[in-house]
Amino acid sequence: MRRPTCTLARCARRALAILAVLAAVAGAARAQSRVRLEATVTAVAGNSVYLDKGRDDGVRPDDEVLLYAVGAPDLPAVVVAISSGSCRVEHHELLANVPIGGRAVVLLPRDRELEPRTEDPGYQPGAIPDELPWSHPPVAWEEESPLLAPALGLRREERETVWRSRLTSDYRGIRNDEYGTTYTTARVGFDTRAENPFHRGGTLHVNVDGTLQDATLSGAPDVTDTYLRVNRLSYERGGTREDPNLYEVGRFLHNEFPELGVVDGAEWVHRLPSGSRFGVSAGALPEPFPDFESGDDLGVAAFYRYVSGEEEDLALGVALQNTWHEGSQDRTLILATADWAPGPRTSLYAAAWIDYYDSTAVLKSPGLELTELRAHARFRPDDASGVGLHASRVRWPEIERHEFAPVSPELIEDGVVDRVGLDGYRRLDEHLRLNARLDFWRDQDDDGLAYQAGASLRELLYERGEVGLTLFRTDGRYTGGPGLRAYANRRFDRGLGTLTYDFVEWEGEGGNAGTFQQHAVIATFDLILGTRGVLSFLGDRRFGDSVESYGLGLRYTLNF
Repeated sequence: MRRPTCTLARCARRALAILAVLAAVAGAARAQSRVRLEATVTAVAGNSVYLDKGRDDGVRPDDEVLLYAVGAPDLPAVVVAISSGSCRVEHHELLANVPIGGRAVVLLPRDRELEPRTEDPGYQPGAIPDELPWSHPPVAWEEESPLLAPALGLRREERETVWRSRLTSDYRGIRNDEYGTTYTTARVGFDTRAENPFHRGGTLHVNVDGTLQDATLSGAPDVTDTYLRVNRLSYERGGTREDPNLYEVGRFLHNEFPELGVVDGAEWVHRLPSGSRFGVSAGALPEPFPDFESGDDLGVAAFYRYVSGEEEDLALGVALQNTWHEGSQDRTLILATADWAPGPRTSLYAAAWIDYYDSTAVLKSPGLELTELRAHARFRPDDASGVGLHASRVRWPEIERHEFAPVSPELIEDGVVDRVGLDGYRRLDEHLRLNARLDFWRDQDDDGLAYQAGASLRELLYERGEVGLTLFRTDGRYTGGPGLRAYANRRFDRGLGTLTYDFVEWEGEGGNAGTFQQHAVIATFDLILGTRGVLSFLGDRRFGDSVESYGLGLRYTLNF
């Protein structure tokens, strides 16, 4: 077996050489038609991710987002809901490898960023414009007519139906020469949203994709799998100022408590004049696997969320969900959430999953148990810096639903994973940005520490681009060791290119005893096609101990 002899220092020099080559090749080019708005992941629930950027930052529904995943290329997502200071984005698959506190980028049209957000400087109080900005013709007025006539508007049946659709196609091929295997994945997805489709108000959502997976294995039969997956097929109505009742039926992610997951059924949410909300939901719960099978599990939920302030600076929620598996009682879950923004630069979020077990439980003691807790707090002392704290706890619940890979009874009874960490960044000037992260974990048998520190230079080595270098060390249950990640990107007139180099030196224990090194070079290029399409290319090369593979990918997105 070939063993590369690259030390960490030598790999760092190689990484810097790669960055220099990219900088030299970049050349002069004009700015692309979109700008990148950096955001932070504040919560993850199923295939939904919450970011700390919203309407006040220029974000709008249907904006494209790139999520920085762990050990994978950037994941494309789309904004589906926004508030003044946050937004919810969705990806077509579960997002277990997107960390809370991680980075994301929202791609905004450049002309939107340049829109003035202040009053017209030419405005003068009391001045009468030459032309009034009203397009409706004058209405005849008679002496007996009211002085203030009702405003003109269109009834629901008179409004036009507005369609917004997206077509995506992905291809990914990986060849592993070390084991003589080839993996191919092809996916075609269609997402559409129709506003007022039946001239009765409301919105129709459809999100469907088909996937082909093929594996050619050395010394074993080939494996081919195809499936059609309906991610969302629902109709919602209401939830506006005119109608405080929101109804949604079909397959969809819970509106008020997305942490409850996807449901095949119905949900009703009533908004009080104060802004607080309560509601109920009921239906089948699809299993969180690629085929999204549904029917074995049923659930009902009731929930309430208290909000305070015009911008909902404080939101406290609680939900009670009961589920049945194949007709038998399965899980009683209490979900509590808190979202608080005590100031414009401070935010706190926490969510707790609490299971209730009765005397029929085999592996758990009767009573309440904290199954999962996720909390984070962020503070930005100024526009150039920020710091965050995060903590989590995960236990395995005793349930019959097929939600996890098979686990031992001992893990369900005693297994627990606690994490706590600190992260921060500081922009020293318009070019240099520093960041660092520290994480401590502990389970029922062991504990460990992971840390990283990095720096990025923006538009310094070359225009409209960025280079960065991160040094890190991981300490996992069975393996750990030092590593580095170097990257460089370049914005072109109609695209964005990124080159990343990863190196890690694993130090194994037990059955993985020994030291081995692995390298990865990943290149991506996003080409903007007009105002509606994006064509993305991906190539990666991985080599080192027990690894010798390369991959190619192609992704096309069309908005219409």
